Amino acid sequence: EVFYSNSMLDRLEQGQILTLAGSDYVLVEFDYGLPYREIVRAIRAIQGLAYDVVIAHIERYDAFHKHPERVQEMRRLGCLIQVNAASLLPMGLFDPYKVLKKRARQLLDADLIDIIASDAHHVESRPYHMAEAYAFVAKKYGDDYAHQLFVSKPEKIIGKGSSHPHGN
Repeated sequence: EVFYSNSMLDRLEQGQILTLAGSDYVLVEFDYGLPYREIVRAIRAIQGLAYDVVIAHIERYDAFHKHPERVQEMRRLGCLIQVNAASLLPMGLFDPYKVLKKRARQLLDADLIDIIASDAHHVESRPYHMAEAYAFVAKKYGDDYAHQLFVSKPEKIIGKGSSHPHGN
């Protein structure tokens, strides 16, 4: 994932940022408190460089909390919506991320998620939780939906390859 900034746009334009599997998709993380209009402006700027946006762990952004219509708008703009696997799982009574889990499950209930991924930057400090999340989604929403979120849609990104002039 790439943290959004103005310099990120410059690096993207110069072909210095890795895309997902060499495709035209960029996994973008925003500041959690960034206002909605700024997120929209950023997405349009990235798309203006001929890249597609996957919004990383959307359950963390205040701009989308209590605003599912904004998530729908992101999809209308052509973005894919990613949620962290760990955000779907119960982690115990004193879970500090309870609000993130509530948001993630609301998005799942509303069919507003495209991809579930690990957010495992480091295997020892951030476990994957992918198998547990897959099992949770399959049990609660069905095997087809789980396969779509964990396999089919991610495969579409991988299968696209790069058509971008910078050839990331």
